[in-house]
Amino acid sequence: MVSQMLAAWQPGELYDEQRPAPRILAQRRTQTRPLVTVRLTPSETGTLYYHWYRDGQWVTRTCVPELTQYLDGGAQVELAVCVTRYRDWDGRAHEPPGYPRQRPVQWLRTLASDVAGYLIQSATGQGAPAEEDWNTLGRVRDDGSWFYLLDSPVLSGQSWYWFGIVPVDKAGNSGTRLELGPYWQVGRPTMPDVAVSFDDETQKITVSEA
Repeated sequence: MVSQMLAAWQPGELYDEQRPAPRILAQRRTQTRPLVTVRLTPSETGTLYYHWYRDGQWVTRTCVPELTQYLDGGAQVELAVCVTRYRDWDGRAHEPPGYPRQRPVQWLRTLASDVAGYLIQSATGQGAPAEEDWNTLGRVRDDGSWFYLLDSPVLSGQSWYWFGIVPVDKAGNSGTRLELGPYWQVGRPTMPDVAVSFDDETQKITVSEA
């Protein structure tokens, strides 16, 4: 007894492996801050699976050609998508190269019983920063968690970065800084600001730097 239905191919019909891979013909982006929605137009109809990547990391799989993402103010991310006919295709195993403009900063809590929070600091340069080189980015309140994780602000490319975590007690005294780094930030170039014009006489489109 056959446990599953087998495809019946007609003479001259291409097997699925012989058919051209589905492609993205067009995309459209709408933004209602802080949400960005990307909609795609695939090259064929039928059941397709879309694997979405954000800065080189797999985000999710959808059965519709659409994804909405949250963006912080001033943030810039790179979205990529791979479309396939195969439900069991492993999108996580095929992550593209990613160059995020932010870096995760993580640390374990201090064992001090009177800690009130942590100052998050940064410095630039490959060598160990001097005290005056540190800049305070913000403060995280201690909530009793053992593990803390946050994203840095948007970083400039082609630079070395350090991050510092300074515990602060309830009296306002600072403890010893935990220094993380140095990290080489590759980043991506800033998107160009372009102007597009159309000439009725020549029927040509001109793209120039704004």
